[in-house]
Amino acid sequence: CFLDRVPNHAAVSETVNLVRKRFGHRRGLVNAVLRRASGDADSLRDAFQSAPLALRTGWPKALLDELESRLSERLEAYISAVLAPAPLTLRVRSANSRDTVIRTLPGAEGTLYSYAGVRVLGGQAIRDITALNEGKAVVQDEGAQLVGLLAAPELGSVVIDYCAGRGGKAFHLADLMAGRGCVYVHDNDTKKLDQLESEASRLGIGCIERGPLPENADLVLVDAPCTGVG
Repeated sequence: CFLDRVPNHAAVSETVNLVRKRFGHRRGLVNAVLRRASGDADSLRDAFQSAPLALRTGWPKALLDELESRLSERLEAYISAVLAPAPLTLRVRSANSRDTVIRTLPGAEGTLYSYAGVRVLGGQAIRDITALNEGKAVVQDEGAQLVGLLAAPELGSVVIDYCAGRGGKAFHLADLMAGRGCVYVHDNDTKKLDQLESEASRLGIGCIERGPLPENADLVLVDAPCTGVG
């Protein structure tokens, strides 16, 4: 990890500066604790490795107990998989060729379940991916792509995305209809909807509507915020 190369004194100083900006009265305590910890890092690391799983992962004990009852000896492998950094995954938009995008990205490969997905394995920075800059692809995890593929809106459908967020799934639904239909978007966070509208404009998606929702629709998607653990 690149953070391993940050000297202890620099990490402590920067953290204390951040605390001072928001919790100034706790600066002294944080400074003392971190300097003590940085001077005894090896023993603290050993103690951490033997600490209860809830402490090591930051996951609630009740959740870990439930998962252990289901997974038994596979629990730690499951946690490691969940906590591992996810690969960068793109969705190639409907009018473009996935194979063409893959050929422009060294080490890229198609996803297993989504026919539009591309897993980027070469470590490219997002800003340097031409397909993203040109609007031929968007960043979207394969699991999120499957939602749109399973919803499978027909051309000309009236669709409501009720928890639209920044629009990843709404854009997919619009692309699946080739822009021939209407996707009404709603979210409690209006800032996310502002970002959605800006990105829709950049991508040239004109069938996104923000405003009063229709009384009737052919398809309603509610991807409600949740824990993500089933």
